[in-house]
Amino acid sequence: MSRNGAGPIASAHVFTFRSTRDAARSLVRDRERLARVPGLRFARLVFAGARRWEAMAVGWIDPRRQLAMCLWEDEAALDRFRERSPIGRAWRGQTDQHCEVRMAPFRTHGTYRGLEPLAGLRAQPAPAGPVAMLTFANIPARGLVYFYRGIHRSAEALVASGGLIAAVGGPERLGRGGMTFTIWDSLPDALEFSYRREPHREIVRSVREHERLIDSMFIRARPYAIEGDWFPWSRFAGRFEDLARSMPSAPVPAPPAATPRSPAFRSPTA
Repeated sequence: MSRNGAGPIASAHVFTFRSTRDAARSLVRDRERLARVPGLRFARLVFAGARRWEAMAVGWIDPRRQLAMCLWEDEAALDRFRERSPIGRAWRGQTDQHCEVRMAPFRTHGTYRGLEPLAGLRAQPAPAGPVAMLTFANIPARGLVYFYRGIHRSAEALVASGGLIAAVGGPERLGRGGMTFTIWDSLPDALEFSYRREPHREIVRSVREHERLIDSMFIRARPYAIEGDWFPWSRFAGRFEDLARSMPSAPVPAPPAATPRSPAFRSPTA
């Protein structure tokens, strides 16, 4: 792996649990438990959106499909999580599909629910190759209808974008929070869709002018290691596989140490 520098890293985890029960436990229990993981600055765990629009819009959902976006103090913290945390092990061991994307943030802007986990990160030049975009929107009740109608209007244009490698999103707090994770061939491809292509350009303008969000956070990052695969049914599965082959794999965690067994009791007369 080549992260090119110390400091915080980002990770995105996309996975599909085998059972609905395990998925429900993850969403109900692990959100709170993630807040206590050492070295984890920030994390959001949500179910992915409707399959019809590549999990980027609301609709019929399968709660087994989930997305976690995390910010870590350093790479060692993520490695410890994978090796020691029952949450990290469940994301790989109790799922039929799992991928992890490791990223080096190079620019951040804004806050989410008052949090600024990458405060102090110095903006760096954009990489020449693929980039990932992590977005978080804190939506007031009065803006919910506009926001989710806007998602439906722009989802078709997004998934048809030529420079898009993969995309997924999901709601939080009964829809009051919305977040997306996208990977693009280049930063110009991402910015072309976000700020110059309709209908998304008009949505961005309206959100700014009419203050339709309480706050929002945007993170740009350079992917540098990938493990696993994307949703197998997705139109992006092949593109994601090509990207994964082009870069190093995340390290495979060591299996947990076996607990020593006590010697079996033997009767003195045996």
